Amino acid sequence: MSDSERTFLDVAIMEVLPELPAVHKNILEEHLQSIGVETYDDLRFVTEADLMTALRPVQARKLLSVWKQKYQTPENSSLSSVETSATQSLSSLSVSPRSSSSTSSSSPGLDTQWDDNFEIPWSKFPEEVMHSLERGKRPGPKLRRQMVRIVVTEMMEKCPHELTGIDLKETFIRNLDLKGKRLLDYMTTVCVNKSKKFLQNYARLQRMRGPQSGCSDDVIEMLMLLLSYFDEKEESMFYHVEDTCLAEEVQLEQVPLTPTVIVCGQSCYSSTRYMLSLDRNLTNTNISSFISALCLMFGSYYCFNIHYPSELASTLEFLQRCFFSINPEKGTKVENKNSKRRLNVNPRVLTLIQELSDHELRSA
Repeated sequence: MSDSERTFLDVAIMEVLPELPAVHKNILEEHLQSIGVETYDDLRFVTEADLMTALRPVQARKLLSVWKQKYQTPENSSLSSVETSATQSLSSLSVSPRSSSSTSSSSPGLDTQWDDNFEIPWSKFPEEVMHSLERGKRPGPKLRRQMVRIVVTEMMEKCPHELTGIDLKETFIRNLDLKGKRLLDYMTTVCVNKSKKFLQNYARLQRMRGPQSGCSDDVIEMLMLLLSYFDEKEESMFYHVEDTCLAEEVQLEQVPLTPTVIVCGQSCYSSTRYMLSLDRNLTNTNISSFISALCLMFGSYYCFNIHYPSELASTLEFLQRCFFSINPEKGTKVENKNSKRRLNVNPRVLTLIQELSDHELRSA
């Protein structure tokens, strides 16, 4: 690509992180565009959280450090640093919810005692909850549900890495760069010729996607085609609402009990906002990217020790082994409804892995 064809975001990102893989750069560029970054001047409003869609923490801080120097005005510098510090601070657990003001630093390695060290986010509870607790009274049902959602959201941000020993999003994006294109190629050149139903689903996805191109759109297509390949229903993983739907307007009684991505829009391709439902409770109501929503949904199965539903068994296990690099020698997370002994690895997953390997050899 010539200099004249490069976007300003491509320049702004690559001049700081020239070794960043193209898939990471494309995801980050698409996300920055989706949150409203249109000019170099807009970069001064970007926070570290905005960059975590595709970057590691140190990479994000490098980018922000350079952007602050180049694009941030003096009067905005102090405000930005305060906001960044605030988003990184954590409330600490004590006997009295208001008695502690200390913060904790997270370890870069695996914390095997994460459940003992987990800190209840007292500062995020509604004032009414705190007043009830201080008076020794039990909060009402609505307030208790709010407490559960706040605590679960805090756990969701911390424990998937602690429980699996890996960073799920980082691992997914790395494997996406290595395997995503090959899987899509196999699906769109081989599978479409093997099954009429698969071909019809592929055509439907192409109509929904339209002329859009980009890494996020490829991930959506890859996942939808995986569901179609294994003949598993999208409705078991996704629940659609209007793009303007508020959290309290979601009809949760119609949502599956298992971890479910709430898509705000007619399709994943057009949606710019997602929510996460767990046991028909919204644990996260403002997820900005499809990849983040997918990783949070998958991580929920490990964070809360939930079996894969039989309706999604093959798709989730394929993602687990090929894109999240979780390959236990024994056991399975698939629920056992009929008490029959299950194989450690789903035969349908093994078949697809073998087919992909054979296809790659033939194409070499």
